[in-house]
Amino acid sequence: MTSSLRIGLLQYGPHWLDIDKNIAAIEHFLRQSTHHPDILVLPEMFTTGYVLDTKGLKKTWQDKVTKEITHLCELFQIVIMGSMPFNKQNRWYNTLCVWTKQGIIHTYDKIHLFSPAGEHQHYTPGEAVKTWTLCDWTMASFICYDLRFPKTSALVEVPHILFYVANWPSPRIQHWQALLKARAIENQAYVVGVNRTGKDENGFEYPGNSLVFDFSGSCMLELSSEPALQIITLDLDDLLAHRNKYPFLKDRKG
Repeated sequence: MTSSLRIGLLQYGPHWLDIDKNIAAIEHFLRQSTHHPDILVLPEMFTTGYVLDTKGLKKTWQDKVTKEITHLCELFQIVIMGSMPFNKQNRWYNTLCVWTKQGIIHTYDKIHLFSPAGEHQHYTPGEAVKTWTLCDWTMASFICYDLRFPKTSALVEVPHILFYVANWPSPRIQHWQALLKARAIENQAYVVGVNRTGKDENGFEYPGNSLVFDFSGSCMLELSSEPALQIITLDLDDLLAHRNKYPFLKDRKG
């Protein structure tokens, strides 16, 4: 049984519509780090920035990204997770991918598209959430606006870790903090939230503030507003002991 898992939170400001610079930035952070995580978590739309007008996107980018991210997984012996624009059957989705050195092992299409910015006018919503596993850990991955809708994370098989990748702007950062903590408490699970930094071409400011909460809602790690890669170790035995001591989940209906 693999009780511990090293999670890397990489927050930075993606270069607008420049996948080469963004992948190079990820590799730079990894090469500068003296230790490497088991799972590296990247922000929402880490390859392009939060692009709404899909006319500027190229279908060929997703194959290029998959090839190069898979190479990084093999080079550093890690798993990498992040969302990007993804085209399927001539429809664009905001898709979270999980890569290993074998390629993509899991995908999730963002269900809750951010209508205040018009995301729903350019992208197709996803339909389902599925868990995925690594070693003895069960996980679920979500994207930004999903965080506001707790039913999305209320899965029959309650994951050990909930991941949220985001472009969450500065004016509502207190919501980001509160909602991540709430998802941890109600699911008795670790919650990892990775947000971008800087200002994008839409004019929005992003404060970073990537966070990790444990299964009781205690903050384990909080990043500042600067680009950074930080690694934290999570313990499965601690989580299972907490669930056994406080078996709230067995009373959850639906």
